[in-house]
Amino acid sequence: MADGKRNLRFEIRHDGVLIAAGGNVAGMESGLNFYGSGCEMLQWGTMRYDEGVELQPHVHKRVNRQAKYRTHEFLYVVQGTLATTFYTLDKQIITVRVLGAGDYVCFYSGGHGFKVLEDDTRFLEIKHGPFIGTDLDKEKF
Repeated sequence: MADGKRNLRFEIRHDGVLIAAGGNVAGMESGLNFYGSGCEMLQWGTMRYDEGVELQPHVHKRVNRQAKYRTHEFLYVVQGTLATTFYTLDKQIITVRVLGAGDYVCFYSGGHGFKVLEDDTRFLEIKHGPFIGTDLDKEKF
């Protein structure tokens, strides 16, 4: 948030459903910390270590997974600010949060929209694939 009152971690819920969770890199706890219940299609966590820590090399095994969920997205703001509106599945506004540099959020349910508040705002979006086309994946409103 531009006003300096940024919550370092947050969750947005509606009627008991997790809509989104996020925070800011400044609030990352030490070690490896994953968020969510572990059953979401997009798993994410934060990692904060001191110099000299080594993470064991690994490969990921091939596992068949079924996607029974709506697309989950993870957004990271590199620079600038975005007004981020969170919606219910019925397209009703839940809340609006201003995200700034270093902020991140994972969208689990409901809808979302953005308004760019600064020139040259940059952010990354990560979601599971494969991409099946906008008409099949999104309902714009």
